[in-house]
Amino acid sequence: MNTNRAEVSVIDVALIRSTHPLAQPMLSLTSAEGPVTEHVVMSVGQARALSYVLRRLIDMTKGNGR
Repeated sequence: MNTNRAEVSVIDVALIRSTHPLAQPMLSLTSAEGPVTEHVVMSVGQARALSYVLRRLIDMTKGNGR
């Protein structure tokens, strides 16, 4: 992922499917910057809500706040 920063940042996004037929899919986000790694797992619904919030924040930084 290109962050337009000089620092090296690696972000891995994966959709996790369970072998159990009734389990909901999950989203895995892993961020690595140098020796530091952070990992977050969330439901698809939580990821959708996060995407709405991030989209709104990005719009606000461009002066397009809703």
